[in-house]
Amino acid sequence: MLDWLEVHELHEVVAGELPGRQSPDDIVVFKSNGIAAWDVAIAVAAVECARERGTGTEL
Repeated sequence: MLDWLEVHELHEVVAGELPGRQSPDDIVVFKSNGIAAWDVAIAVAAVECARERGTGTEL
């Protein structure tokens, strides 16, 4: 069951204010703002950051 008190804004994680996923079992919920260019831009930034840090799993 989802506890909305545990749901945070993406910008908080990107800014380093909150940690991202702590384990592979953690779930990420993403709500798009409907502007595809913004979605693509944040996806590119997230992938670049993950590659730099050596984190994540590339599919």
